[in-house]
Order: sequence, then C-alpha cells, then structure tokens
Amino acid sequence: MAYFSASRASRIRNYELFGAVGLEYDSNVPLETQDKNVEAVVGQKADGRVTFNAGGRYSPILNETSTFTLAYDFFQSLHYDLHEFDLQNHRAGAQVAGRVGDFRMGFLGRYDYYLLDFGDFLQEVTGYPYGAYVFPGGQTEVFFRFRYRDFRDADFQIRDAYNFSPGIRQVIE
Repeated sequence: MAYFSASRASRIRNYELFGAVGLEYDSNVPLETQDKNVEAVVGQKADGRVTFNAGGRYSPILNETSTFTLAYDFFQSLHYDLHEFDLQNHRAGAQVAGRVGDFRMGFLGRYDYYLLDFGDFLQEVTGYPYGAYVFPGGQTEVFFRFRYRDFRDADFQIRDAYNFSPGIRQVIE
C-alpha cells in the first residue's frame, strides 16, 4: 500500500479542474446614484449573492526545465435583489516558462471578458514577462506588467486605459 501512495504522490498531473460555489450576504450595501448631479451615496439596502467559479488548466509541456500551460476560468455572481450588479467573467490565459541553471523566465498572457447584468461591459488584455535569479536563501525577480482595459459600456469608457507596471522584488527565505 505504501508503494502505491508514494507512486501517486510523485506523479505530476498536467491538468487541473476546479469549481466553487459561494454564498454572500451584506446587510448594508451602499450604492452610487445614477444622477450625475447628486454626489451622495444612496441605498443602504440589504442584498446577497450566489457565486459560481469553474475552470481548468492543461499543460501540454511540463518537465524539469520548461512548461507551457493553457487555462480557462469562468465566474458568475447572481444577486438576490440588485441584479444590475450581476457580474460574469470569462478568462483565458497562456503561460510559458523555462529554466536555465539558476535563471527562471517566462511570459503570462491573459484575456478577460466581463458582462455586467448580462450586458457587454469590459474586456481586458494582460501581458506579464518575468525573470528571476535563484540563489541559496532567496531570489531576485524582475517583471513588467502591461494591461489594456477597454470598457464596452459607454458610461465607463472614460476609464479605458493602458497600464504599465515594471518591478523588482527581492525574496529572502
């Protein structure tokens, strides 16, 4: 029996499926008014929601020095009363990563498509190249995140934007 347990533990799966259901309640939801002339927050109404999340990933290449992974994630929230805040997200992504000696490098690409109250709301594209030097006791990471947000809802198009976030992180273990 110990042999089979050890054998199962040592296998690396090249896929993963997941799912989750959530239940949330808020007794005092502040809401912004749609009236552009009124600045006050109105509402203070109780509401709850059910959330669903499901997805998976598949790695056709997965070995000691390199990986290539495809992923998809679905999210849906359904409010009891405030249906105009029902949110749905479809996220597709791909990641390629490699290792040469003490150096790690890779690229993560992702596309998100959001619906609000089941209407066209937002699409977002993210790119994230990264690299790291691993040494005994830690690693130094360098990364750059690029994101483009395109609000499909005309009321929010003023928030369309390109975001660029370079960074360096030092990890000591």
